[in-house]
Amino acid sequence: MVERETTPAPTGLLLVGDGPGAADVARTAAVLGVPLRAADRIDVVAGFRCVLAPRTRALLPPWWRAPVGEGGADAPASVAIVGGGTTGVEAALGRAGRGGRVVILEAARRLLPDWDEAVAGAVAADLARR
Repeated sequence: MVERETTPAPTGLLLVGDGPGAADVARTAAVLGVPLRAADRIDVVAGFRCVLAPRTRALLPPWWRAPVGEGGADAPASVAIVGGGTTGVEAALGRAGRGGRVVILEAARRLLPDWDEAVAGAVAADLARR
């Protein structure tokens, strides 16, 4: 019998960066009781799944973080985000709660399909409340 080396299942999150979405990840981890470590660079940390929260999102328009009605003439009342992965959800969290409507289009059966199902469900619930 050949023994294989196994990697332990992630038991926490490693939050890299302090950009849009970082506070949301930290808040959700606290609600779920998931251990969270913050770092300014990616390191291999046993037992922690990496979550990126970069400081800039160059593709987001300047009005993205402004409340509806204060973002100028270019700011629509509703926006659609294609892709419900990490970047799509991060963009939606950055826009949610500022009025208007955010719709995420995702081909998988749920948002954040590569994430742990419980964590992804909590993030989706938080986004729906906003």
